[in-house]
Amino acid sequence: MIRSHLPPGPKGIPLLGSVIPFFRDILGFLDSTARECGDIAFFKLCGRKIYMLNHPDDIQDVLITNNRNFLKSRALQRAKLVVGEGLLTSEKEAHLKNRRLIQPIFHNKVIPEFADTMVSIADEYTDNWRENSVFDLHRNLMEMTQQIVVKTLFDCGLEDSTRLIDSLSYILNQFPRFLFPYSEYLDKLPIPSIIKCNEALETIDKAIFKIIKERKSHSKNKFDLLSLLIDESGGISDSFNDKQIRDEVITFYIAGQETTSNALCWTLYLLSQHSEVEEKIVEEVKNVLGGRLPGYEDVNNLKKIQNTVKESLRMYPPAWVITRRVIEDYQVRGYTI
Repeated sequence: MIRSHLPPGPKGIPLLGSVIPFFRDILGFLDSTARECGDIAFFKLCGRKIYMLNHPDDIQDVLITNNRNFLKSRALQRAKLVVGEGLLTSEKEAHLKNRRLIQPIFHNKVIPEFADTMVSIADEYTDNWRENSVFDLHRNLMEMTQQIVVKTLFDCGLEDSTRLIDSLSYILNQFPRFLFPYSEYLDKLPIPSIIKCNEALETIDKAIFKIIKERKSHSKNKFDLLSLLIDESGGISDSFNDKQIRDEVITFYIAGQETTSNALCWTLYLLSQHSEVEEKIVEEVKNVLGGRLPGYEDVNNLKKIQNTVKESLRMYPPAWVITRRVIEDYQVRGYTI
């Protein structure tokens, strides 16, 4: 029997709903709502009806089992302002086509080829870390993951990487603005934050289009993401123009850099709070590696490190909310969405 009433949740105020506490602290609001309401909650943001699902079974049903009954959310539609029609924001046939094109680069037979590059760059950055020194860990990890992403996926270096990180950080900090109801009407206004965001995006676009242009003019016999996107001779990307290539490149540039650096930063923070775990990891590294740098073949032997990273991701996931829009009425926990 389907209930006619709504799930529990914050009542909010007329017209605005819960928009003020939501945008004051998005993560805090969602966390407290989940704890207070359980598996399903309901609230409004300026008239938009939001159903929040917290049970793993319901999440799996939305994202996998019945995924055809959902579209990507308004938040991801607004993200097109930055990433265009890349894999993150595209839908249905376009998404399937692009995913199939890109998927070979993430095959488990290909990933080991990236390992040496990842280790080499990580070793270069961490070699500069000194005991009792003070530095911005997150910034350092952003620089490191940026170098890894552009080298493994695009096989190139970056000029003025510091400016690119500054630009990316500013854009990411603007994402809550993209979520705000009716924010699309603000995009063209000469507001300082919007002007600066557009300038930051232009900086990143300029760097990415330069990478695409140089690769096209100096073809490389290499299997990487950029090669898959611009290799017209194989006939797999005839429909990809520079704008479409740019959309995929910037999607992976942002996703591969920012989420990874956040995950690493939280993991190291947690280790700093649990010396007993840190000691076990140090001992494992000594026993497995014996003073040498790791390779892909060592991953399965570093169990304590694997478990630590997984627990860090569970506690502090870089992507802590996923949103969808329902196409047809959807029933969950006795409620109809």
